[in-house]
Amino acid sequence: MDEVKVSYLNYPIYGIGSNEKYVVTSGGGGGKNYGIEDILDINTFDEKEKKLQQIWSTTEQNGVVDGIIFVDKYNLWLGSVRNECIIFQINEENGPNILLNFVTDNCKKNARQTVVRFSSNSNLILTGGEDKIVKLWKLTFSNKNKHKFVINDLYIDPKKAIEHIGDFKGHEDCIKDCDISKDEKIVCTCSSDNSLKIWDTNSFVNLHTEQMKNPKNNNEKLNFRCCKFLKNVNNSDEFTYKLLTTAYTSRGNSYLIIWNIYYNDKKEKFTCEKYKFIWLDDRPCCNIAISKDEKYIALGFSTGALKIYNYKYSLLAHYKKHELPITAMCFIKNDDYLLSAGADYSISCTHINSFSFRYLRKIWKVSITMIILLILTLILLDCFNAGYDIRMNNLIRDFSNFGTKKKNNTTIKSKNHTTDEL
Repeated sequence: MDEVKVSYLNYPIYGIGSNEKYVVTSGGGGGKNYGIEDILDINTFDEKEKKLQQIWSTTEQNGVVDGIIFVDKYNLWLGSVRNECIIFQINEENGPNILLNFVTDNCKKNARQTVVRFSSNSNLILTGGEDKIVKLWKLTFSNKNKHKFVINDLYIDPKKAIEHIGDFKGHEDCIKDCDISKDEKIVCTCSSDNSLKIWDTNSFVNLHTEQMKNPKNNNEKLNFRCCKFLKNVNNSDEFTYKLLTTAYTSRGNSYLIIWNIYYNDKKEKFTCEKYKFIWLDDRPCCNIAISKDEKYIALGFSTGALKIYNYKYSLLAHYKKHELPITAMCFIKNDDYLLSAGADYSISCTHINSFSFRYLRKIWKVSITMIILLILTLILLDCFNAGYDIRMNNLIRDFSNFGTKKKNNTTIKSKNHTTDEL
C-alpha cells in the first residue's frame, strides 16, 4: 500500500477542511472572467482509492474560501472570502447552505481576511487580516424558527447573529495567524511585522511581545508565520499554556518554536518562556496542522514539501509531492489520514497508519541489526577467549613437560653418579 497518493482537482486549491463525513475544498483563479471559476466543493473521501469524490459544488460564496474550519458543536463551517467571514452548513439533501457573511477587514487597499478561529465555550470568533487588527466577535443564536435553522432548537438571524466585542491593536503589518486558548483567557497573534503577541482576551491588553533574532544573523529578525495553542495538554496548573509557533528567515531557514506560558489573570502574573527551538528546513514553513489527539504535527513548506513530527517534536517523515507551496492541510478519518493541498491543483493523501508501521519497521530493522552485531561480537569474543585458552593451555603444558624432562634428567644424572661411586 502506498503511504502517499496524489490526486488532482480542476483548480488551484487554497482551502481545505474536514469533519467525519465531508472534506470541503475551495479554490480557483479569480472568477469566470479569468478562466478558472472560484469554487466551493463538498466531497467524500474514498478510503480505497485514497482520493476525494465530489458530491456538491457551488459558486454562491462568490470567491475562494480559505482557512476553512469546522465547528463540531453546531455542525457549522467557517472560512475567509475576500474581506469577509463566511459561515455555512452542509445539508444532507441539498449540500452547502450559506448562512451569513460579515465584513471583518477594512484595509483601504487590498482588504482581505487572512485567518479565522472559533471557540465553542462562549461562541467567540477571532479574525485577522490586512488591516493589522485582530478582531473578536460573538456568535449569537435565536430560538425563533422563522430564521435559518442551525441545529436542534438553534437558529441564526443574519442581522443580529454577529456582535463585535473588541479589537487587539498593536501590530504594524498584516496579520498572518491567530488563536485563542481553550479556556478563552488569552489570545496569540503573529504578523508580518516580525512579532508574536500574547493578549488578555477580556481586557484586550497586550501581555507580551516577542521578537526573535535569526540565530545565524543577529542583524535579522525572524518572521513569525503560524501560531497554535495545544488544547489537550494535561496540566496540573490551570494557568499554564503550551504554544506552537513557526518562524522563518528572509533567506528561508524555518524553525518550530514551542513556548510555555503562565498567566494567572487573578494575580496578574505572566511569564512566557521558550521551551524548544527546532530547525525545520532551509525553506519557509507556510502551514501547520495538528491532529485531534495532538500526536502528530504536520508542517507544509513553500517548496511543496511536507514534514510530520510526533508529540515529542521528533521528525517522523518527509515527503515532496507538490510542485508549488502547500496552501492548506487537514487530518481526516480519526487522524488516520492527512490531506495536503497545493496551488498546483494537487491533493496528497498520507496514510498515517502505514507511515507509523513504516516507522516501526525502521525501529525493528535497527533493533535486528543491533542484535546481529551483538551476537557477532559475542562470537568473536568467544573465539578470542577460546584461542586464548588454547594458547595458555599449550604454554602450561609445554612448561609442565619442560619441568618434567628437567626433573627426569636430574634423576638420571643422580643415578649415574651413585653408580660411579659404587
